[in-house]
Amino acid sequence: MSARPPAWRTGLLLLLMLAVLLGAGWVGLQQLISPLKATAPPCNPTTVTGQLASDQVYVNVYNGGSTQGLAAKLQTQLKGKGFNVPKIGNYADTVLATTIVGGTDNAPEVLLVAGFFPDADIVADGRLDHTVDVLVGDSFTTFNTNAPSFVEVTSAVICSPTGQVTSTLVPSYQPTDATEPPSGTPTS
Repeated sequence: MSARPPAWRTGLLLLLMLAVLLGAGWVGLQQLISPLKATAPPCNPTTVTGQLASDQVYVNVYNGGSTQGLAAKLQTQLKGKGFNVPKIGNYADTVLATTIVGGTDNAPEVLLVAGFFPDADIVADGRLDHTVDVLVGDSFTTFNTNAPSFVEVTSAVICSPTGQVTSTLVPSYQPTDATEPPSGTPTS
């Protein structure tokens, strides 16, 4: 027969394993609840003079309403006007008014996109990547097909993303990763 280890050794080993488990659990919990660090996607700073054209602007479209396929429809319309629309999706909250979100409320790329959405609210979030987000909901009615596809600028710096365009929305603007709601209902 083999000799059993003393009871104090077994207890100490169990306490040590419990401490390791609790420590790992604490680190995991902290990682889970800590906010994500915002990072701008890599870009190529480009100075534009004369005109900023729609093909130089990256737009993400998010559907915050119950109309299934609205973001995809607007993606097609924006692409038809020359915009780059790399990302569409559902918006986590209900969008009450069409909202254009960009770095500043008077940035040329924001004003260019806003021309296609009459009566849209404009929100500045300080993003540095010069992308523009369009948030639409059930109140969306009109895409202005007659808006110009360029704006006059004396000099503007834009970023042409070299990788995948990601949104840097403020915390109250949090789209989901889904492309469109399967049942036609809001995601919030």
